[in-house]
Amino acid sequence: MGILTDSEAYLFPTIDKDISLTSNTVRNYFKEILTAAGIQNDRLKNHERGACLHCLRHTFAVKSFDKNERNGIKACDSVPFLSTYLGHDSLYETEKYLKYSGDYFADTLTRFEAFAGDLFPEVTFDE
Repeated sequence: MGILTDSEAYLFPTIDKDISLTSNTVRNYFKEILTAAGIQNDRLKNHERGACLHCLRHTFAVKSFDKNERNGIKACDSVPFLSTYLGHDSLYETEKYLKYSGDYFADTLTRFEAFAGDLFPEVTFDE
């Protein structure tokens, strides 16, 4: 994709590589993946939401804070980097994720991991 050598490269390019995927295209792909996996989001109660792209983003942010903490990186030190990575306009937007620590919601994270199974493989970074 060129993201390591070109700061202007898109993370999710089209075949053209000079054009980014639209949010509608990503949403449609996600719906296709849910359908193929047999995951249904219909008939939910009021104020419930099933599998959604924002939930994946939220899970990524919370798990990133948790992993950094376990590796000795304080949340206050990782907020600026995660904020930039997530494309937030302010650090406050990223700090909101700190309210949802796995320490406080361990049961919720356990249930989500049981629901998601091996859908999200562990990501390792070469140093």
